[in-house]
Amino acid sequence: LEIIDSVSGAGSVRVVSNAVPGGVLTWINGSLSLPGIAIEAGSSMLWKDGGAGTSRQLAGCVITNSGFCGLLGGDVLFTQGSVLTNLVGALIDIEADSTLTFSVGAGGGAIDNAGIFQHSGSGLTQFGSLASLLGPDFNNTGLLDLSKGQLNLLSGISSGEFRTATGTLLWFWGGTHTFNTNSSFTGTGLVRLLQTTAPARWQVNFPLSVPALELGSNGTVDGSGNTSPMSIHFDSLTGSDNGTLSDGRFEARICQLRDRTILTNASLDVLDTLTLAGTNCTLSRATLSILPAASATFASAGSNSPSTLNLAQASVFQNRGLAVLTDGAQIQSTAPPQSRLVIAPGGVLTSTNLGFIQG
Repeated sequence: LEIIDSVSGAGSVRVVSNAVPGGVLTWINGSLSLPGIAIEAGSSMLWKDGGAGTSRQLAGCVITNSGFCGLLGGDVLFTQGSVLTNLVGALIDIEADSTLTFSVGAGGGAIDNAGIFQHSGSGLTQFGSLASLLGPDFNNTGLLDLSKGQLNLLSGISSGEFRTATGTLLWFWGGTHTFNTNSSFTGTGLVRLLQTTAPARWQVNFPLSVPALELGSNGTVDGSGNTSPMSIHFDSLTGSDNGTLSDGRFEARICQLRDRTILTNASLDVLDTLTLAGTNCTLSRATLSILPAASATFASAGSNSPSTLNLAQASVFQNRGLAVLTDGAQIQSTAPPQSRLVIAPGGVLTSTNLGFIQG
């Protein structure tokens, strides 16, 4: 069955699998304003781009996938609380090699994934757009598998796995995404948290572990919901441009702090190496600790731009390893309450500068 125009009414559509292969429903154009579409195990629904003059809208429709849902191209508008639900054992595969946009209108919508949500196409799939960061929530209790291309997400609540392959980009680019117990990040692709037209925030409610995070441009990791004694962990963390670690305990094996990285009401333990190459990185009511066997290098942030670590509001820079200041790098304390530089027993701080501590 092909849908080439709008479908409405009080009834529902069921794609059945009484035979092999099962039924196939193809959606090319039009608004779906019926209550629901059910895709049985062994059957399929294909979303195709109909080209110029076509558009697709879910208007109060709930699509429940127990089989296969293939998104081959074309934008989709979610309105009136529409939901695309992917059940345990089911697969949604975004196969598009071009840009695909999920946007929302009045009443909004969501994608709820308990199965596998796969991105196998080489294109860009974005929730919302640069012109308007209005897109459906993405709620993940299953597996998001980004095997190719780029995926830009907004808000949602998750307790599932986010897997990224080498060469892919998973970008949280606006809104608040909440991570609850059992959330995980795996793989070797890049994960980015930074705003486009609106701030982007992670609300982390347990000791999440992330292989690599690029944190910047008003992106915030809020650890206030983590009541465990364990820290939120990053194998690799790069901060810049008002990227913020806030209200929690954090640790990073490899850490790079560039211009305007912020720690506020938080602690960050560096387990291996820290490179600070930012002209105005700031701690506010925060603690940055270089652990034993770890090292920190304060290096130039560019021509005539010595790196600077600002300690504000009774913050602490604690060195229990090796810290080296070069190229005019500075550690400075701003207005009271007084902050502290602590060189713990066994810690070493060296400098090639004539003066490196102010305040």
